[in-house]
Amino acid sequence: MIKNGGGYIAATSSISGKFGFPLRSAYSAAKHALHGFFETLRSEVYDYNIKVLIAFPGRIKTNISLHALTKDGTAHGKMDD
Repeated sequence: MIKNGGGYIAATSSISGKFGFPLRSAYSAAKHALHGFFETLRSEVYDYNIKVLIAFPGRIKTNISLHALTKDGTAHGKMDD
């Protein structure tokens, strides 16, 4: 991209990286790290005309709650709303 004079980098994230949700601490931490990486990358490639976008889809129903752990380490084991 530098050689070509610019470009775009797009990353898909989650609103869990912006806001904390119960039983999602590890997931939210990973998404916060993703944001930190891409925001830093944005500042590093700005002078090369490379744009960085982080997309935040709204709430999406996934199986993540089935595999979440409760505060005592047991499986949450149910689908959240």
